[in-house]
Amino acid sequence: MNQEEFEKRMQEIDTQLIKKGIPVQARRLPALKLFCPNSSFSFSPLDKKYFGEFEGPNLFEKIGIGKTLDEAVQAVNCMLTICQFVSEQITNIHKNKESFIVQEYEEGLLKFYLGKFLSLGARAIQGQDITTDIDNVVRECTEHLAIVKSSTEIGNLKRLIEKLKLILSDRQYSQQHQEWSDTLHKVLKLLEVRLTQIEK
Repeated sequence: MNQEEFEKRMQEIDTQLIKKGIPVQARRLPALKLFCPNSSFSFSPLDKKYFGEFEGPNLFEKIGIGKTLDEAVQAVNCMLTICQFVSEQITNIHKNKESFIVQEYEEGLLKFYLGKFLSLGARAIQGQDITTDIDNVVRECTEHLAIVKSSTEIGNLKRLIEKLKLILSDRQYSQQHQEWSDTLHKVLKLLEVRLTQIEK
């Protein structure tokens, strides 16, 4: 018997043992009995030298250390499963990186606070005392911008300041509504102070 014949016979035996439901780790002795159905052995370390490569204890050892077809299939399937899992994880990491891009500023967020500032100006025109409210709304705005993760605090502040300056550039309206203009200038000054603090 040569190696090729041995492997072919082992595949045949392994197929029989699979059908019988014998697990891989328990197939060594049953495989030997199928390989040599009419023989019995009593092995000791000295026996090996009296047998050929595919005889007696040497055959038993080969059966024990040889990879059966079932083991090979299991190993390949296991590796494929691991490779697929790793591939999916890598893909997810790339997707998360692509979907979470930090913007310089967020228009929606800035419009929300700009609306609050303009509302303060409207209340000032009506003669309401909004001194405390100015500080509170600006504090709420700056604290919110400081914790936002999808855009930068500096970028949002700079953009908000630009928008306020653009609104105040309408001098005719500002002169006609001095309380409104004064309110937005106070808001602007507080935002510029905050911007200076975080740029240091």
